[in-house]
Amino acid sequence: TCFITSIYGQLSPVCDEIRPTTSSQSSTFEDLGAEMALDDNPRTMSHTGKQLNPYWSASFNSESVGDVLIYNVQHDCCFGELDGAQVTLTTASGTEEFCGKVKTIPLSRNSAQVYKINCGGRQGHTIKITAQGDTILHLLEVKIM
Repeated sequence: TCFITSIYGQLSPVCDEIRPTTSSQSSTFEDLGAEMALDDNPRTMSHTGKQLNPYWSASFNSESVGDVLIYNVQHDCCFGELDGAQVTLTTASGTEEFCGKVKTIPLSRNSAQVYKINCGGRQGHTIKITAQGDTILHLLEVKIM
């Protein structure tokens, strides 16, 4: 089953979405917790404090994971923090397997972008997005399929 979702006017198909049971992040800025990236509301976001290699993660029942879609918008405060972010999948044995890196494209202020990272249909139970360096991590929405 597929449906079309729109984030700031950009349309994306979402098929067979995996709904996480829990989410967390390395720290929380104000009240912008990890669950905000899973609430299907493009006007909210998760947001960590500034730190070394901040991360966001979501756990679910063991599933075959195809793609991870990361929805974000370029703001003056947070430009480029996703560039080079690593997406990993934790398997049943507890190993973190690399799915891919986010490669951002510089856009104008308040431009929305969707990043698609392919995990190749591997079995796992936790997706983790880790920004690189001393930075923050903010995510509008994350969809796991």
